[in-house]
Amino acid sequence: MKLNVIEGYKLNLTNKIKKNTKKDINLILESGNLASGRFVKRFEETFKKLNKSKFSIACSSGGSALEIIFQSLNLKGKEILVPSNTFIATYNAIKFSGATPKFIDTEKNSLLVSLDQIKKKVTKKTKCICIVHIGSYIPNDIEEIIKFCKKKNIYLIEDCAHAVLTNYKGTYAGNFGDAGAFSFYSTKSVASGEGGMITTNNLKLYKKMKSLTSYGMTKSYGVFDYKYFSSNYRMNEMEAIIGYHHLINYKYYLDKKIKIKNIYDKLLKDKLKVFETKSKGNLYKYICLLKNAEEKKRLIKYLNKKNIFLSGDVYTKPLHEYSLIKKEVKIKLPNSLDVCSRHICLPIYNGLKNKEIKKICSSLLNFFKNST
Repeated sequence: MKLNVIEGYKLNLTNKIKKNTKKDINLILESGNLASGRFVKRFEETFKKLNKSKFSIACSSGGSALEIIFQSLNLKGKEILVPSNTFIATYNAIKFSGATPKFIDTEKNSLLVSLDQIKKKVTKKTKCICIVHIGSYIPNDIEEIIKFCKKKNIYLIEDCAHAVLTNYKGTYAGNFGDAGAFSFYSTKSVASGEGGMITTNNLKLYKKMKSLTSYGMTKSYGVFDYKYFSSNYRMNEMEAIIGYHHLINYKYYLDKKIKIKNIYDKLLKDKLKVFETKSKGNLYKYICLLKNAEEKKRLIKYLNKKNIFLSGDVYTKPLHEYSLIKKEVKIKLPNSLDVCSRHICLPIYNGLKNKEIKKICSSLLNFFKNST
C-alpha cells in the first residue's frame, strides 16, 4: 500500500523546461563540447540581466563562488566577520583564502545578522564582512550595513546562496556589496544540480575572479598566461543549460510559491510566528519560529507520524557548535543557538497540492490546539 507522503521538498520541472533542456543538451552532445562554452555564456548573460548586475561569472558551486571571491580580495592573515548561522561552505571559503573567520551572532529572534551585532565584533583587524541572506531574506538594515562598511573601508561580501532574484527596495541580492555568491544546488529556487554564480559591479574585481575561476589564466592580445595561483572552478555546459531553463521560468515557480504562502498566512497566522523581512524574493524558505526546541521536537515527531516532512532547517545549529569548528573556536552566540534550535521550514514548492497544503495546516492547528 502506497503511503501519501508529503515531502519537505521536490524539484518538479515543467514539461516545457524538460523539452527545451533536452533540445539544448542534444545540441552539445552533437557538437562534442561539454566544457564551458556558449551555453555557460548564455546563462551568465541572462543571470546578470535579470539580477541587474554589471558582471557575472558561472562556476562549479556556490561554495566555489565564495572561494573565488575571498581569494580575490588578498585577505590572507586578515579578519573576516561571518555569521555562525550559515552553511559550512561560507566558513571554509574564508579559511581556504588564508583569512581568519570571526563569528557574529544573529539579532535576537532572527536568523540574520544586524549592524548592531556587527559593531560588537568589528576590530581594526576586520577587513571584510560577509552577510548571509538566510532563507532568501535580506537584512532590514542592509543600507546601514553598506554605509558602515564604506566608512570603515571594509569589503562587504554577500552569501546569496538562498537569494536568487531577491530584492530590497528594487536592488537585487549580490549588488549591495563588492561581490555576491549564488548557489544552484538541486534544492535551490533556481537549480542546475550543482553550480554557482558570482556577481559584481567592479570591473577590476571581475577580471581577477574570472581568471581565478580557470586556474588563474589570463589572456592578452591572444597570449595566454597564468597570473594567479588557483584551480578549476568552471561550470560545464550541461549545468548551464539546466540552470538557464529553470531561471527563465523563475516567475512561474515564484507564483506557485506565493499562492502556497498566502494559504499558510491565512490559515496559520494566529498560531505561528512567521519570520520575514522587508525584502521581496524567491520564498526559498517559509520559516516559522516556535516557542522552544522541545516544542519543535514534539511537532516534528507529530507531523512525521502523519507522513508530513518539513523542509530542511536553516540551519539546525550554528557552525560554532559543530565538532570541526569547536576544536578551534570557543564562543557563545546565544541568539544564533536559540533561533536555530526552534525554527521550522514548511514545505513550499511547485507540485504541492491544495489538499496537501490544507493537511499540513490542519495538522499544525491540531498540534497547537492539543498543546495548549
